[in-house]
Amino acid sequence: LSATNYIFEKVLGEYDECLSFSDCHKITKQPGTGPQKELPIDFQPTECDVICGIRGKSSYDHVGNQIFRKIVGGQLEAYSGASRSTKSQIVSNIIQFIYTRGGRFVKQSNKRWHDVGDGYARERVGQTIRDLLAYEYSSSTLSKKKRRQERRQSREANPPKERFAFTSKIEGLKAKLDSGRIWDDDQLLKLFTETNLEMLNELNASRKRKDRSSDDASQDKDKMPQKKIKVAYAA
Repeated sequence: LSATNYIFEKVLGEYDECLSFSDCHKITKQPGTGPQKELPIDFQPTECDVICGIRGKSSYDHVGNQIFRKIVGGQLEAYSGASRSTKSQIVSNIIQFIYTRGGRFVKQSNKRWHDVGDGYARERVGQTIRDLLAYEYSSSTLSKKKRRQERRQSREANPPKERFAFTSKIEGLKAKLDSGRIWDDDQLLKLFTETNLEMLNELNASRKRKDRSSDDASQDKDKMPQKKIKVAYAA
């Protein structure tokens, strides 16, 4: 299944201890083709199967469903930016991979298990992708909102140093003007000019501190060891 197989095999590696494909169905042809098919009365889903149509902890915790969600999750980035035809191929790859591992998409109805067929399987894969994308978007939005709130609270609790300096200069200017002294125009001009210069100097000093801090952080980042990224290429 080209490069997609890399992600699939990586996911399965996390389940080596619990998976035993020898216990999966012995399939001589692809399952799932055509409409829903009733399975033998003694059929029970294996670790390779994906249980559909049943909500609750039992199906959610089923090993086959866990693997299925991991596989789908590994394709979200590729799927979200893909064309319609590529999205369709990604869905087909996921279904085909379940089949090649001896699995089925199964659903229980009237106490009997059914192979739901390709059409239902594609709906299930598509819905799972949409659910996971919606969850990621929601989580990302909430995280951004939480970070903005934390930054705002931090600024309120720890105002920048220049804010204190500006407040101090303004309060000092106000105190001089309210002292009862009579100021002529030249004296007022000089007083305001000196105060403005002091505030500008503080602002420049603050910018230099931020620049130094940014440069230090950049240098520390450059010194960090670079991780090797394993890239899977299509066959």
